[in-house]
Amino acid sequence: MKYLLYFAFAVISVLFFSCSEDFSPKSDIADKYVLYAVFSPSDFYSDVYISRVYDIDGYDPSKFSIEPAVKAKVTLQTNSHTYDFPETRYRNESRSVYSNIIDLIKPNEKATITAVLQDGTVLTANAVSLNQLYLVYSYAFGSGFTTKMSHFLWGSSFKISWPTNKTNDMFFASFSVYYSEMINGVETFLSKKIPVKFIKQNGAYEAVYPSSQYEKEIAFDYAAIDTVVAGLSNGESDKSKFKLYWMSLQILEFDPNLSSYYASIYGYSDRFSVRVDESVYSNVAGGIGVFGMKCATTNKFYINPDYAALFGYQYSEW
Repeated sequence: MKYLLYFAFAVISVLFFSCSEDFSPKSDIADKYVLYAVFSPSDFYSDVYISRVYDIDGYDPSKFSIEPAVKAKVTLQTNSHTYDFPETRYRNESRSVYSNIIDLIKPNEKATITAVLQDGTVLTANAVSLNQLYLVYSYAFGSGFTTKMSHFLWGSSFKISWPTNKTNDMFFASFSVYYSEMINGVETFLSKKIPVKFIKQNGAYEAVYPSSQYEKEIAFDYAAIDTVVAGLSNGESDKSKFKLYWMSLQILEFDPNLSSYYASIYGYSDRFSVRVDESVYSNVAGGIGVFGMKCATTNKFYINPDYAALFGYQYSEW
């Protein structure tokens, strides 16, 4: 979107200010280095990307696809280890990528990335590691996942909460059904995301999916879950071709660094917030960019046989 706005401004500027020889729609290009790294406990490799701010010929950024690579000595310092990150990919003068296999960083452990560039510039950034969330469910599903419990006693939605005192971390919830379909005699494994609810818009029902949030809870309507599960067969008369395996829940957490960066790029999570500037968040000293942490907490809920039978589907044994 920013590229489009930049391009539109350039075109308008040429049309309206072509008579002025001194006018340029470009601002001065700051010679800055860029460091980007996002670590997760589930990653086998951890990558650090380094590039630099660059100018282009003309006014269309989409016509320049190569980012200047940067040579550097990259290290990661934790409370207990120091890791060297050798350069692992360097193709067509694109951005430099430095990778290493690191031991699991302990929860709430500080980590510091330092990149010493060939010209003597030093980039540094700090982040604190995350831990798995403790999830609390409105219903235990002791006999497998179903929506056919007493809604009078347990409510009409599956509610998930994660008690924590963190106020600056952003969360992304995702709930999916994993299933298979027999296609030409071959079992094909599929999945489908489930919305939190359906709302009626202009005479038709539209799905509302989770988005970024700072709240520590979310709820998925049982009616929305049933609608998605019933639609898996998509008009197929032989429902026995379909097998339900499990429901998968994921809560992805961004640390304050990554949350601030995400908000500065994509906006805020509620429709009432108004952005008054276009600055992009950075926590990299000596340059720009972001070093952040993310952590996904997941859980599977195997299917109650009676729930699968309601739709004529098969179910996977636990």
